[in-house]
Amino acid sequence: NLTNLSRTYIKISESHNIPYGSTINSAKLILTNKNYYQAPLQDNISVKLYDCYNIAAWSATSVTWNNQPFGNTAGSYSSYGANLLSEIQATNNEGSKYEFNIKPAVENWLETGINKGFMLASSDESSKTQIDFYSSRADVYKPIVHVNYNIPHLSSTEWVPDKNASTSPAITVIATKNWIASANQPWISVSPSSGAGKNSFTISVTENPNASARQGEVSVMIGTTEIGKVTVTQTGSDPFLSVNKTNLNYKHDETDI
Repeated sequence: NLTNLSRTYIKISESHNIPYGSTINSAKLILTNKNYYQAPLQDNISVKLYDCYNIAAWSATSVTWNNQPFGNTAGSYSSYGANLLSEIQATNNEGSKYEFNIKPAVENWLETGINKGFMLASSDESSKTQIDFYSSRADVYKPIVHVNYNIPHLSSTEWVPDKNASTSPAITVIATKNWIASANQPWISVSPSSGAGKNSFTISVTENPNASARQGEVSVMIGTTEIGKVTVTQTGSDPFLSVNKTNLNYKHDETDI
């Protein structure tokens, strides 16, 4: 700040529609530069974004400079062991976007359910350089949280083996949590039947002795939630006639000749 130290605390309500076990590909907090001030002969700064996960809880309605969880002296935030998520060089380009990587924080929110928000600070709190960002109260350029993720799913949802006993190609579970796979028919087996995170399993079937096709399913669960199933449709055997008699006797009436 030009006159006094300042920091920004940000609390974001995490999305509750990201399924448990999802893979987070990327997560960004996007802020827009509103104003930039720098006194003569002052050093340039970068903007640091910290995860408040392992810091004392704080409230958006009651946090003050004196009771903030990172201490209230210049540079004190560096001694609290908080996770530095991202650091971006500040510029005087008003309207420019600052994209902070918050992927580790979002992954932690989903894993633990604990979200204590973020803290923005200058890399040099002794420099009289100040940058202002548009807030959620602004009419334009509001902060944006962008999360790209894949829900838990299977690489394949169908297998059609022939009548013979066989094993499927590997089927991959795309997830981040422990999972269990099980079949609903005795002629279908799964190996392995459980795994952790992104991993694969195969399906095996015994020979189908019947002329008609048969069908079953392999379900994959994370906890009590089904994340996918594989439909197994095995074709039937060729029809045939088997006779186990060595002698066959036929009777007929002469009038039939």
